[in-house]
Amino acid sequence: MSLFITLILLEINRMPYKDPIELYQSRVGAATQLDPDTMATYEWNSYQISFLKDSLKNTHLFFVGPDRTIDLYLLDRGGVSERSLYWQVNTKQRNEQRMVLFCAILFEDSINYITLRSVGGLDMKEELKTLEYNNTRYVIAISDRIQINPVDITGYSQNHDIVYKNVKMQLKKNKTAP
Repeated sequence: MSLFITLILLEINRMPYKDPIELYQSRVGAATQLDPDTMATYEWNSYQISFLKDSLKNTHLFFVGPDRTIDLYLLDRGGVSERSLYWQVNTKQRNEQRMVLFCAILFEDSINYITLRSVGGLDMKEELKTLEYNNTRYVIAISDRIQINPVDITGYSQNHDIVYKNVKMQLKKNKTAP
């Protein structure tokens, strides 16, 4: 009997791991179905970044980690007219390393590119990757160097003018002797 159970356990371990996005769809149910024909997938820093449309034409963005779990999920319903961009940041502990996952959706055409900077002034330029899906620009970063909050996001025009800033610039006070 124990040999039979051991053989079954060995066979289960050899079965391919289910697609986490498929598991996600089964949790969501039939209210809105993801359309597999709209899937676009990218690899970035050992993560799989997947975009899919649902039956209501919303975009779903999944950050699937190396262990095949969904570490960050974002639903894009087509933008918010009063926002220039939407951003989300999350942290994930991988073994001894802390990874920060960042995603921004650029709604304004005037934003040509963004920079991401930690409060301490560490620039995250090389970690940023711009992806386009369904005529929408997304900027992602996956790094152990990014602080989770607060982060300083600056959007620049094609002429390198600042057109968006999530952190208000602090005015330096001039100290003069009385």
